[in-house]
Amino acid sequence: MRVWLTHIAGYPGRYAPGVKRILREEGIKLMVCGHSHILKVIPDHELQMLHANPGAAGYHGWQKVRTLIRLVVDDGQIKNLDVIELGKEKL
Repeated sequence: MRVWLTHIAGYPGRYAPGVKRILREEGIKLMVCGHSHILKVIPDHELQMLHANPGAAGYHGWQKVRTLIRLVVDDGQIKNLDVIELGKEKL
């Protein structure tokens, strides 16, 4: 499975300039990006891939709840996707 990990990419329907072309040309099936720090997991049916923004696991930034995602890639399939909340920001 082709995976792309990047900082800024947008999301399905609102990709940053040039991102959709790269996704298509490279045959990406899982893109993980996270500039917004907003947890989003969105299938892109047109490109037959999954967009994942795990949110933010650190204490820096404006997020109130720290999050991450866990998933399994098994024989080219994405399975068992879990959202994990790490709790509220440090006091």
